[in-house]
Amino acid sequence: MFIFLICDEVTSMDNANWASVHGYVVQNWCQIPLLLNVQQVFYGFEVDNLTLLIMNSLMTQGGLKEEKLVARLVFFGVNGVNTFQGLKFGVIVQIQCRYAPFVIGVHCMAH
Repeated sequence: MFIFLICDEVTSMDNANWASVHGYVVQNWCQIPLLLNVQQVFYGFEVDNLTLLIMNSLMTQGGLKEEKLVARLVFFGVNGVNTFQGLKFGVIVQIQCRYAPFVIGVHCMAH
């Protein structure tokens, strides 16, 4: 089983910040879609806050333990903002350093 994650942030009409963590797993050559979390973000879209939100969503809703992430998380698609794809301190860099060193960060095709 391999895990592909996609994350996006949005501001609603009432100026609330929301983050969506979704993706899919590939198991036995079949793609299984997942909606892991849609959560209001009260503390802003800072790198540390988003990294924890994404990893907690994957571990609680996805049912994986941290050590399984290293082997199974292979793709992380996000928009091109510096918070997600910053070369030194972005979310992708933090995920690579703390959880899954072989994850590939990809610019989301929808953006």
